[in-house]
Amino acid sequence: MTAKLHIPVLSIGDDGLNLDVRLPVAEVQPPDTDSVPLDEVRVTGCLTDLGGGEYLFRGRVRGEYAQPCDRCLEEARAALNSEVAWVYVEGRSGEAVSELESDDGDGGGAEREKLMITGREIDLSPQVWEEIVLSAPLKLVCKESCLGLCPRCGANLNGGPCGCPPAEPGGAPQNTPLSVLASLFPDLADDKNRKE
Repeated sequence: MTAKLHIPVLSIGDDGLNLDVRLPVAEVQPPDTDSVPLDEVRVTGCLTDLGGGEYLFRGRVRGEYAQPCDRCLEEARAALNSEVAWVYVEGRSGEAVSELESDDGDGGGAEREKLMITGREIDLSPQVWEEIVLSAPLKLVCKESCLGLCPRCGANLNGGPCGCPPAEPGGAPQNTPLSVLASLFPDLADDKNRKE
């Protein structure tokens, strides 16, 4: 874990401590975890002392996911821009905190878990990593209108039609991943053709 996100509580003044940190994602990634398609993360915000051994970090986690498009394999990008608010509380080593607090103080707002810190240092790395993982898109496409690849020849259809002949109704199954299934259930294909 990176020292840039390890904040000594003594460095938090009366007006709080402003942070603006850029670092490689590998520095916040725990060992033995799957990687994410994000190279660099930027953490900005302010860490304030709430008194009574509690501290609040309010800010943003930013970055840009980049990987091949799930449809056409060209480069696809998606922004990470999450607003975060984390409450840390001092405690004895091994002590768990299950207490939740309300955002607005009257019990009607969203609740936040209080995160335990041990010693005199706040480590933002676990929460930054969690935000990166939870915000990662399940599918990433270069554009919503992406046409993908031809299932027969593999040509990128965003550049125009490929040279494959159009499928003929009732003809032999084309050489596609589903053509194997069609050959296993010829009666279903015949029923469909009869209804048409």
